[in-house]
Amino acid sequence: MIYGNGLKKISKKDPISATLLRTPPELMGSVYFYGKIGCLDEDTKIYIFDKRRLIKKLIKDLPEKFQVLSYNFSRKIQEIKDAEKVFSGVKECYKIMLEDKKKIVATDEHRFFNENKREIMVKDLKIGDELAGCGMHFPNSLLKNKIKSIKKIGKKMTYDISVKDNNNFFLSNGILSHNSGKTVSLLSFAGLYHDNAQRHYKIIDMWGGDRNENLYWGLPSNKKAYWDFAKKRLKLDGDGPRQYKTEYIYPLTKKFISREKFPFNPPDVTSKFFTIDLRDMITQDFPLVIGTMSQSSIGTWNNIIDECKKKDSVPRIIDKYRSEVTKKDLLYNSVLKPLSNELLFQDSLCTFNLNSREISKMLDDKETITVLCLDFIKDEYKLLVVGYFLRKICDELDKRRRKVIGLFREVSIFFRVDDKSIAPERIKVMKSYLTQWIQMGRRGLHLFLDVQSISDTRNIVGGQQDLTLFGKMPDESDRRAASEQLYRDGLITKKQITSIASLAPGQFVFSPSGGKCSTNYVLLPKCRYWEEKNGNFYNNIWQNEVGRWMGFEEEIDSLKEKREKDEETLEEEKKNRKSKSKKNISVHEVNIREPTKVDEVKEEEILKITKPSYNMYEKIQT
Repeated sequence: MIYGNGLKKISKKDPISATLLRTPPELMGSVYFYGKIGCLDEDTKIYIFDKRRLIKKLIKDLPEKFQVLSYNFSRKIQEIKDAEKVFSGVKECYKIMLEDKKKIVATDEHRFFNENKREIMVKDLKIGDELAGCGMHFPNSLLKNKIKSIKKIGKKMTYDISVKDNNNFFLSNGILSHNSGKTVSLLSFAGLYHDNAQRHYKIIDMWGGDRNENLYWGLPSNKKAYWDFAKKRLKLDGDGPRQYKTEYIYPLTKKFISREKFPFNPPDVTSKFFTIDLRDMITQDFPLVIGTMSQSSIGTWNNIIDECKKKDSVPRIIDKYRSEVTKKDLLYNSVLKPLSNELLFQDSLCTFNLNSREISKMLDDKETITVLCLDFIKDEYKLLVVGYFLRKICDELDKRRRKVIGLFREVSIFFRVDDKSIAPERIKVMKSYLTQWIQMGRRGLHLFLDVQSISDTRNIVGGQQDLTLFGKMPDESDRRAASEQLYRDGLITKKQITSIASLAPGQFVFSPSGGKCSTNYVLLPKCRYWEEKNGNFYNNIWQNEVGRWMGFEEEIDSLKEKREKDEETLEEEKKNRKSKSKKNISVHEVNIREPTKVDEVKEEEILKITKPSYNMYEKIQT
């Protein structure tokens, strides 16, 4: 696990008293990244859009998803962006008073923007500093608000807002606030396990979060000054920015098709799309879209799949299911029909299916970083794709053990739900599945999970904590909660627990499974990572720095043509069955109206025919 501030920054002022971590221990279970995040008081009001109106609302009263007023620094305009509320727990807060009598209540780690439009944490603010804000009469401008006083006021219930794309939002008092900060430690540690010759783990980046942060594996680090200083200061030999061999894989959807071009920089970076064999879908996959399935739907689907053959087309399979259920069937209307129309579901003979053979080949290729890209599929289907992908990986690991790291960001959204939550049912199902996948460590799958709070996984992790890393944690209660078990076991000292409050950026108190703690230093990732200034990865970063693309027009056209042919064939079969049925009904009606030869036989002849033989009767009696 990794707790606390995972920022890795080297400067001449930062004393590095610990040794550089070069060879990490062999993994036994999953690794949890607990980042220190900035938060706002639950009674803070922010601007949101409700029925096309801009209104003020308390953070604690916000729904799970909503839209906020945000600022686009590139275009220099205010925009409406999708957002989610993130519960952060009870934390120490500060009250910031501005000269215009506006106030802000936030934790010391929460970030705002100063007069130069740069991020700044509350703990780094001083009286007289100016914060960037907005005025309703100047909607596309950032105004300045000077700080009058800063005062510590004790613990408060806190939340933060996760905002798509711009990653900032306006408070109701006009101040521009940064949303939850994410650590880059996840990339650093995963890269450490991949690059080290003694470990050499396969990396699959499965969940990039709202910002699709997993896309940056395909570019080397651009922190030249950092690496030059690090090599000299730490006497590094061969370490530095690295161009990883990266494969981006995309589930096929209409939005993917409309994109037309994808990252391509051979031999290092390639892209490809995949489809899913409809016959390979099981009833444990569908709840990741529709929640709990009815027993009738489960039984019907299982029967249909048992009856179907490899050569059966997707339209035929879905039509068979449709004929057995009601018009309002949830599985048909919410999964089978829409994902068939998206072309994601294909028949068993499709060469683009993400089948067992493809998964096995992927797992054996340790050198390549595999990135599951979910930026072109609708939100309601993302978990289905991730769940199917992970299920196939686990199936292959059951056959033969490998060493695999699966990266997940922003998983608190899953861990925080419970049976009483109003969150969508699919989120609760994902939490249950993640809990099961965590247990796959013994078979070679190690999940690196970016979690915001220790309490999020308290009842999930249990005794599976095989790797624990403590970053800077100023709050005493956080340090105590994170280290109490280690202290009872005699694996960490009071001095080490105290030191966690003042660790330098990049330093961690490192606790291997069953071993005593030590302090180590971890470098920045060797690849690029998401930053506020990046903007859209495809248009701003890849286009400007690489500019090489690949497309799949011929492959997709062939799939479209085959689907059209399958649908025409099915319709033709339906017409033939209908025509044959009408013909049978017509013949039956004719037989009823017209007398047959038997009807014309005389009564005496009928009696003669039907009367039993006396001799035969005698034989029967005997």
